[in-house]
Amino acid sequence: MWRDRCRKNKYIALQKQLNENRAEIMMLRKALHQLKEKSAELHDLKEKNLQICISLFEATEGYKKLNELKNMKPGKRILKIQDYRERIIGDIRESFLDVMNNLRENCRSLTNEDLFYCLLSLLHCPKRFAFRYNGCFFRCYKSKKTPD
Repeated sequence: MWRDRCRKNKYIALQKQLNENRAEIMMLRKALHQLKEKSAELHDLKEKNLQICISLFEATEGYKKLNELKNMKPGKRILKIQDYRERIIGDIRESFLDVMNNLRENCRSLTNEDLFYCLLSLLHCPKRFAFRYNGCFFRCYKSKKTPD
């Protein structure tokens, strides 16, 4: 009889613990759902911020010069790129300040050249143009990228 009472008490304690765990799981699921909603909101805000930065950059002189460079023939582009480079970089830094800070926070190993490459590709610049713009040649990047 004493064993039965002990088993019964142990069974009741386990049932109580099981119910507490179920309640905690339900609370965690609810919190996870709220976190997912907040994460989606944050993603939407970042997307809107990015679009605003692009619109802001499109209103600058640097954007006009960047489009000029994109439409030039490669030989002429090489000659003009040095003249336009400083203006375009300055306008990109001003327009995309929030985006660059966000990228630096999330990816601390990114260099300034990496950030500008990301932004130039975001602005739909061809790869070869973006590499030349950063003072790097596409062949150099390929050799850095491929492990020996």
